[in-house]
Amino acid sequence: MKRLICAALLICLLLPICLAGCANDYGSGSEVCLRFIELLYEGDYASAYELIDNDTKNLTGEATTRGAAMISYTEFEAKYKNIFEAIKLTDMSYVIKNTIDGQTAASVDYSASFVTDMVGTLNYDYTLNAQYKNERWNIMWTPAHIFPMMEWGDNILSGVNHPSRGEIFDAEGELLATNMAPFTVYCTPTKIAAEDKEAFIEEVLAIQGLDLIGLEEADEERYLRDFANRTNPTVVIAIMYPDEVDDALRERILAVKGLGIDTNGALTSTALRYYPYGNTLSHILGFASVIQKEDLKTFEEEGNEFYDGDSWLGYAGLELEYEELLRGSKGAYAYIQGMDGTNRLTLYNIPAVDGQDLHLSVSVSLQQRVEDVVTTIDFDDNVTGTVIVMNPKTGEVQAMYSWPDYDPNDFSRGNYTDEQWTAMEHDPQTPLLNRAIQGLYPPGSTFKTITAAALLETDTFTIDTLFPESSETVKWDVWYPSAGGEFAYTGITQVTRTRNTNRHTPMNMSSSIIDSDNLYFAYGALKMGWEVFTKYLAGIGMTESIPFDELGTQPAQIYNAATEVNTGTAMDYFKLAASGYGQGEILITPLQLASYLSCFANDGNVMVPYIVDSIWQASGVDYKMVEEHEVSIWKTVCSKWTADTIASMMADVCKPAEEHGGTGKYLRVFSYKCAGKTGTAEIGKSLGENSSDKEKELAWFIAYRYTNKDGTPVADEDQRLVLVMLEISPESVSTNYADTKSEYALMKFLIMQELLKDDGLTEKPYTEDIMNKG
Repeated sequence: MKRLICAALLICLLLPICLAGCANDYGSGSEVCLRFIELLYEGDYASAYELIDNDTKNLTGEATTRGAAMISYTEFEAKYKNIFEAIKLTDMSYVIKNTIDGQTAASVDYSASFVTDMVGTLNYDYTLNAQYKNERWNIMWTPAHIFPMMEWGDNILSGVNHPSRGEIFDAEGELLATNMAPFTVYCTPTKIAAEDKEAFIEEVLAIQGLDLIGLEEADEERYLRDFANRTNPTVVIAIMYPDEVDDALRERILAVKGLGIDTNGALTSTALRYYPYGNTLSHILGFASVIQKEDLKTFEEEGNEFYDGDSWLGYAGLELEYEELLRGSKGAYAYIQGMDGTNRLTLYNIPAVDGQDLHLSVSVSLQQRVEDVVTTIDFDDNVTGTVIVMNPKTGEVQAMYSWPDYDPNDFSRGNYTDEQWTAMEHDPQTPLLNRAIQGLYPPGSTFKTITAAALLETDTFTIDTLFPESSETVKWDVWYPSAGGEFAYTGITQVTRTRNTNRHTPMNMSSSIIDSDNLYFAYGALKMGWEVFTKYLAGIGMTESIPFDELGTQPAQIYNAATEVNTGTAMDYFKLAASGYGQGEILITPLQLASYLSCFANDGNVMVPYIVDSIWQASGVDYKMVEEHEVSIWKTVCSKWTADTIASMMADVCKPAEEHGGTGKYLRVFSYKCAGKTGTAEIGKSLGENSSDKEKELAWFIAYRYTNKDGTPVADEDQRLVLVMLEISPESVSTNYADTKSEYALMKFLIMQELLKDDGLTEKPYTEDIMNKG
């Protein structure tokens, strides 16, 4: 330990001091005192111990009885080291104030400064006495030479003030993730007579439902036997969630003499994490649990001192991504404890700083409505999906549901065995996946709106550009130019259009959006060409991840980079054409797709989506906002004119059937006129192959409140866009594919209608009869 000695001390040390081996060689009594002080500050406790009075030394080899005026060398060294560690000592110095020498007694007055990490510098005044007896000067040591107020039998107790983990609230202030005091079962060993200890152990082991600190059954008896033989006032033997304990279990516990119950958190610094709404918002909230051993080891290797074996750590969702804010910062305390257990003097008490709270933009009532309507539909187990509700003007996410989901309480409580956890990780339904932000999917026909914006923004098409042939049979090679300007031969001489007497005419951009015509947008992609189309898409962020607070989102994809490596070209003509209608190798997260289509409600701008609305800090009685989300633009997709023009086309998509609406004509939202786009996409099917080879089909619908029913603008507080994506496995497709497609179309409309209507308004539900009119 580094020793700092001020000028006054250096002058004192210029006195002639013999440094030979025995204590008497140090000269006068004051000089022996000075040497003792110097040895302590050098950390040479063995040499310092040799100088103290023999009557004070415990040389028996047995532990010293607490309170006795004796101390062994081991105890002497440990006391200094433990105390200095407790106060986080980094440096110390001393100044000699006065020395007195007599024939049989001597003393030195000095002041000492202890520099600590915990509370800065502690300053104390000391008097060190020495007596001459048995032909040597002896240091008359007492615990007061550590700290002046210490007495024999006193201990220094130090520990951590644990912060309370920040909580998570919804937009209305409902708690979504909170802390609760545990149901703590404790043992009072002194209440158990020696002859009753075996019976006590048997009685405790016989209590059904009482888990002893997560021990294996084989270890429980040893654990109880150890605690039953202690002399501690109380020993915690079980920590449980309050809702895991019924009245019967309480009675069985209290019937055992020596057991007690604490429900106020008085006996443990551990607060349990609880998610009051269970599965609701599980993918957003994630979960926190008691830190795993391997993670604790990693933190220790990194020198991170925040975590210990009782710490909680976020493992998914907001709990993980906002861990440093939610966890808070530890405080610490150290005090001198007297023989009677009282606090004789507080050396320091640094309060913990509680974690910060997250206030979200989501409404738990709306979220539950989303989940309820999906649950009511009672999807086949092979149908997974996601629903997103957001404000297209601000990017505020009001609800986000991905199914299947999970109950974060099961993870927080450690209810899963290793085998169950492994099974969940490998579940083909991927319940741990937040499809809204982590899943990458071909957007299908919903992407035609983006292709339309690209065609207009690059001056490739006008809204009046017609498909080049009006007949039902189209010569493919007539409008399929090669890179060199010559018409390309592709091996396909014609494409046959399916006749539909309800098709809108003329075959321009508006009609093609309304009817979701693939060929029109394949034609448009080819007319733009690879370079122009991909440059536009890259410019609006199609090679990026859309920012979403701290939650990680997958980056969108225009084409698979492996294609370019393997073939020497980024995309062939087939894939370029298919990209125009949202297939090819285009992949995107549902959140990014919803954000793109929100631009048509927002003058062409995509706002940064967010779910963390604000961050708050509690400090005593004060509760202050420390950060608020600032609404901002992420990308500008197109001009206001282009946005308004395509929005009008999307409104025609959702006109009712009697007004000759498009693919969204069965959407019935009585309070609003809606604009939107439907889409179907296929996963795992190469172009040109049979549809039966596909792995999954995606059913998309994205719509927003376009105007009020009377045509007036929608109020800012009522703005809403909804995305629905159903991920349909082949097992869920009947032999009559057309019937299956209509069935899932109905499901999309049911969800969309429920979420776009006025909140609290009951609107006419759909029936299959209505759907079959199409």
